[in-house]
Amino acid sequence: MPNDPYEENGLKHPHDGNGLLPDTAALRRLLEAGRRDAALLRQFRPVLQPMLALDSGRCVGAEVLMRWRLPDGTDIPPERFIPIARHAGALPALSRQVFVQAATAVARVGLPAEFHMSFNVPAGYLLAPAFPAHLEELDGILPAHAEIWIELTEDEALPDTQAALRRLASLRRGRIRIGVDDFGTGFNDIDSLARVRPDFLKLDQSLIAALGTPAENRAIFDVARYASQRRGVRVVAEGIENVLQVVRLRELGIQDGQGYFFDQPMSLEAFAMWLPQVERRAAAQL
Repeated sequence: MPNDPYEENGLKHPHDGNGLLPDTAALRRLLEAGRRDAALLRQFRPVLQPMLALDSGRCVGAEVLMRWRLPDGTDIPPERFIPIARHAGALPALSRQVFVQAATAVARVGLPAEFHMSFNVPAGYLLAPAFPAHLEELDGILPAHAEIWIELTEDEALPDTQAALRRLASLRRGRIRIGVDDFGTGFNDIDSLARVRPDFLKLDQSLIAALGTPAENRAIFDVARYASQRRGVRVVAEGIENVLQVVRLRELGIQDGQGYFFDQPMSLEAFAMWLPQVERRAAAQL
């Protein structure tokens, strides 16, 4: 009989009467074990967050997000396990598995003519020796017309080194696009524009939540619109929750968006059923 991963790694069962999630040290041990254990790696799965064009309602892409479900059905929140996975050195292996699984499933779906798959990549993973090979693997799986978007997450600033800049330059080829996630909240935004020279920007959901209030950050939207109009940068609004935000974003010149107003992150199977429906609905409105 295989060892119980809970007992082996010191985890408390969430249903043993105390209802507690595993503590940080136990999560770290489990993630470190998962780097060598295929059964543990399979507990991680992708979900897809659709991105839609704000003018037409067509689906123009999907962001791959990682989820972790323990054998007893307990879901560990991403904000809990991703920082631990990064520090445990497990993120490259986990990301590769989830990315490949998502790309393989999406490749079987009839995708729109304009479509991209978006992958969150912290700086540490971007600079890992294995990352170019992982990217080549995705390039070989996805349909030829689909763009590959690499989202640099702003919770880990890209080092200002020649090695980092060379890595970015080497990745920028063919259909691969490099962009900045959570724009407007992380490391210096103007500096990130100058160094990264992004193909796309994703506006943080806190900026969207403040639309139409005294806290609306018009300066950030002006920077994003300038980048869009003068440099051809694609701009995506994250965390859209209502139609008023959609209207305001259109006024501000934002092209694309994602959020619960359109739909929540969904399983690969649900996305395959959802996509034809939203495409038919958008076509009927033309």
